[in-house]
Amino acid sequence: MIEKIDEKKCNGCGICMEICPMDVLRLETKIDIISQSEQKGHLRKYMAYIAYPEDCMTCYTCELKCPTGAIDVGYTPLEIPFVI
Repeated sequence: MIEKIDEKKCNGCGICMEICPMDVLRLETKIDIISQSEQKGHLRKYMAYIAYPEDCMTCYTCELKCPTGAIDVGYTPLEIPFVI
């Protein structure tokens, strides 16, 4: 299941949202205050977020295609019983 999206790495390109076969991801608008030394006002930034984590089928497509490496899809190994 998709576990997290790193806010510092995500550039809001939307590739993950477009390629997700289960429609798990969305883009949201973040407004950051720009420091006065740079400019006055606000900077609008788009960022991906996990809207429907329970629908993730752990295909790793979003993680593999993310150009900044911001997405982490957790790995849960299957528990196979040991049979003698």
